[in-house]
Amino acid sequence: MRGGKCEIMERKTEIDLVTKLEKEVFKFHNLREFLAFKSHETILIGKIPKPIFTLWKDHKDCKTFSSVTFKPYLDAPQALVMGEFNLYQGLSIVPTDHGRTYPHLKHLIKVMCEGVCEHEKWIYDWIAYGFQYPELKAGVALVVRGSEGTGKSSIAGFLSSIWGSYAGTITQSSQVVGKFNSHLEFIKFLSVGEALFAGNKEQNGQLKALITDYELSVELKGHDVFASRNYINVMMTTNEAWVVPASATSRRYAVFDLNKIKGVDALICKDFEITDDDGDKI
Repeated sequence: MRGGKCEIMERKTEIDLVTKLEKEVFKFHNLREFLAFKSHETILIGKIPKPIFTLWKDHKDCKTFSSVTFKPYLDAPQALVMGEFNLYQGLSIVPTDHGRTYPHLKHLIKVMCEGVCEHEKWIYDWIAYGFQYPELKAGVALVVRGSEGTGKSSIAGFLSSIWGSYAGTITQSSQVVGKFNSHLEFIKFLSVGEALFAGNKEQNGQLKALITDYELSVELKGHDVFASRNYINVMMTTNEAWVVPASATSRRYAVFDLNKIKGVDALICKDFEITDDDGDKI
C-alpha cells in the first residue's frame, strides 16, 4: 500500500544520467493499469496459456507489504519490518580505514573557504553529518555561489554519486512547490540548481520547510495527500548574486563563493582522481 492505494513496486537498476553510475531504483505502477498492460502476456502451463500477471500474483513467493517506507538508518533492516518495505537499502559504497582523498574536491572547498580552517571544517562536517547520521537533517542548506566554469556543480555531483538512488536534482521551482512532489519522498540529498526561490516569498517558505521541517506533505497523482518523514539535506548552486532572501539573522543557509580563476584550476582534469594520503593515484 502507498498513499492509501495498492500499487505494484518494480525494482530495477538504471544508469544515472548525471554520474553515469549504476543505481537501484524503485518504480510504482497503478495496479489496474499494470494489469491491463500485462494482460496480453501469457505462458504455457502444459498446453494451456496462462496470464503471467495472475501466475505471479498468486505465486507463493510473491512478496506483499502493507506499506512502503523510507528509513535511512545505518542499521535499518533492508526489507520486511512490521509488514513494511524499507526503500533505503544502504549505500553502494562502504567506509574504509584506507585513507582516500579527492584532491580537486579538496581544492574547491579550500577556495570556497578562502583558507579559513573553521569554514573548511564546517563544510566537511556538513557532508559527513549526512552519512554518519542519515536519520537526521542538517537543518542548514549548503549554498555555493560562483560563475560558470568554477566547478561548483562538481561538489553536488560528487555527493550525488555516493547517495545514488537517494539523491535528487531539481532545476525548476515547480519541482518543489508544484502540486505533485512524489519525487521528493525518498530523497536524502537534494541538489538545487540556480536561484529559484530568492524573489518569491511563498516559494521561499516551501524551501525553508524542506530544509528544516521533519515532515513532508506528499501528493501523488490520483492519491490523497499524506505525510511522510522528511530526511532531505539541501545543497544549492547558482551563478546569481542573489541566491536566497536571507536576513542578517537567518540560520538556514550557509553561503560560500567560489572564485572563478582559482576554482577553474580544479577542472583541468574532467574526472576526479582517487589518491591515497601520500597523493599517489590509486
